[in-house]
Amino acid sequence: MTRFWTPVSALLLVALACAAPGDSPEAPESAPATRGSAPDAVEESVGRLVIIGGALAEGNEPVYRAILDGRMGSGPICVFPTASGAPAESMASAISRIQAFGGPDSAEGILVTTDNPEAAGDPAVVRRIRECGGFYFSGGSQSRISEVFRPDGGSSPALEAIRDRWETGAVVSGTSAGAAIMSDPMISGGGSVEAILAGVAAAPEADGVRLMPGPGFAPELLVDQHFLARGRIGRLVVATASDRSADIGVGIDENTAIVLEGRALRVVGESGVVVVRDVVSDVSACGTRGPAGELFLLGPRDGMDLDTGEIAVDTGKTPIGPTGAAVYAPADPFEDYEFHRMLASLAQSSDDSAVCAEREGAGLWVQRTAETEAFRSPGTDERGLPVGLWVGPVRIGVGPR
Repeated sequence: MTRFWTPVSALLLVALACAAPGDSPEAPESAPATRGSAPDAVEESVGRLVIIGGALAEGNEPVYRAILDGRMGSGPICVFPTASGAPAESMASAISRIQAFGGPDSAEGILVTTDNPEAAGDPAVVRRIRECGGFYFSGGSQSRISEVFRPDGGSSPALEAIRDRWETGAVVSGTSAGAAIMSDPMISGGGSVEAILAGVAAAPEADGVRLMPGPGFAPELLVDQHFLARGRIGRLVVATASDRSADIGVGIDENTAIVLEGRALRVVGESGVVVVRDVVSDVSACGTRGPAGELFLLGPRDGMDLDTGEIAVDTGKTPIGPTGAAVYAPADPFEDYEFHRMLASLAQSSDDSAVCAEREGAGLWVQRTAETEAFRSPGTDERGLPVGLWVGPVRIGVGPR
């Protein structure tokens, strides 16, 4: 299934979102749909990005293969444990996992940490980086990576060497904190409730979703991680609405990755990826007023072309038909996987009114459009949710209540 979704104008989105519950406003028409594979990669000289949502299982072969298949030449995947509070252990674990799929020469570590930040300017380290076939940033705190590789918001010789290698074809990958750094600015902290109530933090220690400079290998995206598992939808919508950030927000769940080649995005791994775009401010619905936009939930083997908006659904998935059931409104939409459950329920409903939920005065709403469709793979996961769920387009908004 391949859909061509045209961007929704700000005025039209406001009109749709402000419709009273029970109304059935017409959504903009989309181009005819055909079955197909994920969008082809755009041929560019830069290497691929493999951006992982965290909690990557050692047996997740599709994700590790995506990294290894992007390796340039015979050089190893060089592991940076900079984000970790226990960098030596983190580095050893990542090397072992990559080598399990790529062999003993496929990975090695480069110990650049907050304890030895001067290593990011060491000519010997830079020479070693230029021999790497790719790069992997492990998890922890993304602020540590920014502190070492982008001191005072600038750029270190090590980061410039990594960027040079990537621009000539080497893969750059990262998990959890190593995923967040793909954006510039990047999300560095804050939860959904405080983001909705306080907005983007005005200072590093202030309330709200916090943004700070990141290495920015994918500056067109604002990346969030541990996404469905930690209910981070509120902070992603708020952050994407900021004029400081990228226009497309991508929330990657645990044990799941996006592979970005040129402007073609595809999903690999176990769970889902949320894409939020066309976000506008000051939209009213469900007693809230705040940012709202268009949302897609993609599952494994689904894809998206960031230039055209073309969405591809894996041909092995089957449609989910509306059952007439009410949409699930969780008591806490920011609890683990409750937003995922909300979307799964919406996929099976024909109710086109806005569905509201809140926690501690932070409200969230979702609403079907005339174009909303849903697909799934066979089976259910350990939480009872459909495997490989794809849903879109859906209207979403957040705001104080």
